[in-house]
Amino acid sequence: MALVKWSALVSEIKGVMSGTIFQGGRFGQIMKNRISGGGRVSTRWQAQKGRFTFVASQWRTLTPGQQEDWNIGAINYPYINKFGDPVVPSGYQLYNTLNGNLHFLLLPIVTNPSPPEPKIDLGNIILNYVNDNQLDVSYTASAQPLITILVYASPGYSTGLRSPRNRYRFLQSLPSNTASPVNIATAYKQAYGAITSGSRIVVKLTLTDTRTGENYGSFIAFEDIP
Repeated sequence: MALVKWSALVSEIKGVMSGTIFQGGRFGQIMKNRISGGGRVSTRWQAQKGRFTFVASQWRTLTPGQQEDWNIGAINYPYINKFGDPVVPSGYQLYNTLNGNLHFLLLPIVTNPSPPEPKIDLGNIILNYVNDNQLDVSYTASAQPLITILVYASPGYSTGLRSPRNRYRFLQSLPSNTASPVNIATAYKQAYGAITSGSRIVVKLTLTDTRTGENYGSFIAFEDIP
């Protein structure tokens, strides 16, 4: 779905509309045809799609009063959209976002929104390759066990490339009070196979508060594998 930024007419469009991709460019708006590849069919994507469908279906089980509580509570969770503008989500959007985060961690869905809890900071993230069986990620552990760290990593890629963009896979989750460093070598090899010599690996940590479902933070580090 395309997102439209209105002015007197239209200032900018980002996203997909009727088979056309809209994106911002250095010299203005860019439009290009979307080539259909038949859709994603991987097991990982099908599982994610199933989670989205399940959470969305649970909205209909709420009473009108509960749905209104989500509409009211949404003001506590503003976000920045693709255009860099602050936006308050609808109650339905907030319900799906927070409960999608909880359901991903196999936690119960919440039927009433809670205000955001204080956020924590993982500090400076360090990724350190020791050997093929030890790939350590270091961070500042928190005293709060109800916040979960989600660990994502990129495949090994050429050190000449600027970044892996969004090519991250989820590896594992752990309470934020878990002692640092954590060896992610086994989880990494389960996701990508053997660690490749001469490649660069990027790790990204995000945080989910299991009391509210809020996900935040993007703590990134990389390591060049000798």
